[in-house]
Amino acid sequence: DEIRRFLQGALDDNFEITENMIVAPAARFGDLTTAIFTASGDHAMASTKGVIGFCGCIHYPIRFIRKYYENDPLVGLREGDGFLFNDPFYGGMHPPDQSSFMPVFHEGELIAWVCCGLHQGEDGAKEPGGMGPAMESPYDEGLKMPPIKVGEQYKLRTDILTFLQNSTGDPRMLGADTRFGAQLDSLA
Repeated sequence: DEIRRFLQGALDDNFEITENMIVAPAARFGDLTTAIFTASGDHAMASTKGVIGFCGCIHYPIRFIRKYYENDPLVGLREGDGFLFNDPFYGGMHPPDQSSFMPVFHEGELIAWVCCGLHQGEDGAKEPGGMGPAMESPYDEGLKMPPIKVGEQYKLRTDILTFLQNSTGDPRMLGADTRFGAQLDSLA
């Protein structure tokens, strides 16, 4: 019970830190969550605040990474790696909802995953915020990312961040929030 209360407090604190420091308008008003998943990708615990729906979809990319990337010599799965995704084909709700997550290791063994999911204000869609009546096809929806490795050794990969920023209408917003999400996950 003591460990559970400590973890719940940490998730709620991370939620409040994110809500106060993130740039995306929807996330600043609570369209986000922070959560912990087991090593296999089962949902273990989430912040008591925010949108629980983010937790309902993160298990898909975690399982995808475990199945396809973990033993891939070019991608792999190591301590300090960070991943990002938003593609509904891989379990996301819709492209504006982006989730960053990373594995947690103890003495070389994968024991959990930590994540932060939020509504990103800019994803390169036809309409600001990634939603709107003028969007008529999937090509209007903006950037759709399968689970991709965006960080190694607790640092963001500059090449991936530059690509993501160049794929949106507001590169500063996406860059600031992606950098913050990576730092938040590394604290957990």
